[in-house]
Amino acid sequence: MLKISLWQNAICNTDTCAKVTVCLNQAATNPMNDISNRRISPRRRTIFGGVIFDDHGHNWECSVSDISSTGVKIKASKVPEPGIEINLKINKYNDLRRCRVTWVRGGEFGLNFLVPITEEDNDIYRLLTPMGGIRR
Repeated sequence: MLKISLWQNAICNTDTCAKVTVCLNQAATNPMNDISNRRISPRRRTIFGGVIFDDHGHNWECSVSDISSTGVKIKASKVPEPGIEINLKINKYNDLRRCRVTWVRGGEFGLNFLVPITEEDNDIYRLLTPMGGIRR
């Protein structure tokens, strides 16, 4: 959490400092700032083997976890740069998807599927669906 006391010593218009202080306090305490509340679709915790293929002909093994219809969390020894596109094969389902790297933290990174998982994806779709419907 940001220390608002930094603003108390600033030389500025009192009204502006008060507004900034209120905004910072709201941002720090807003539950919507928690990443779990910003997800587009619910996730399912998993641990599957996978293979990453980059556009330069390289490939490497990875662990696939926290899958949703729109993306996954990956753990791997090689981590791509945010923003690039790669291919991910989820071994268990023999599913190959084009993805964009959205975030990187240590040896983990998030991939956003360029084409979300849908009912047409049969087995992998059932993983995300308790009793036949997408988890809500």
